[in-house]
Amino acid sequence: MTDAVVLAGGTIPDREASFREAVGVPCKSLIPLCGRIMVSYLVDALKAAQGVDRVAVVGPESLQGHPDCQAADLILPEAEGRSENLFLGVDAFPEADRVVMMTSDTPLVTAEMIDDALAAFGPEVDLGYVLVAADTVFSRFADRPAPPPDERGHQMPNWVTLGLRDGRFTGTSFLVIKPAAAQKLRGFIKGIFDNRELGNVVRVLRPVFG
Repeated sequence: MTDAVVLAGGTIPDREASFREAVGVPCKSLIPLCGRIMVSYLVDALKAAQGVDRVAVVGPESLQGHPDCQAADLILPEAEGRSENLFLGVDAFPEADRVVMMTSDTPLVTAEMIDDALAAFGPEVDLGYVLVAADTVFSRFADRPAPPPDERGHQMPNWVTLGLRDGRFTGTSFLVIKPAAAQKLRGFIKGIFDNRELGNVVRVLRPVFG
């Protein structure tokens, strides 16, 4: 059995205040798209995927009872910290063989994409993460603008990439993990989720991927 967790919490940061004002909501999961909130598209895709059973959404209180999220099996109030929200969802499905984690700001994902990604990870995989070759991303989205500087004035590139043994890649929002492995790797996962600056991620990943 494969269950899924949608991370739908957090707030749009002050450095993107103009965007936050334009969309009229405090977090990305609530952004209205064609008459529905953004997170609902991912929930529907996960529920339509053949390889997914139950879906939990971790996010703001306003999602409780929201008509656009009725397809979700669980709506859990968010905690502080990205990794804590992931573990809230994983812990809600302790009997699952594995749990898929995705973020709510991916409304174009389809059930077929989800099933294809799940099929790429065999039953022996404890922790899997979907990467995309940097060249593929650059060729299709070469004109993507860089994000606004962070609170300390640091400017990140328009795409964050990581060099591994097989080439250079950028990450996605698709992670699959076995609940038992999530407990054993809790510290490792927390280091990835709560230290997302490129230098910190490289220091955590380099001993694993080389």
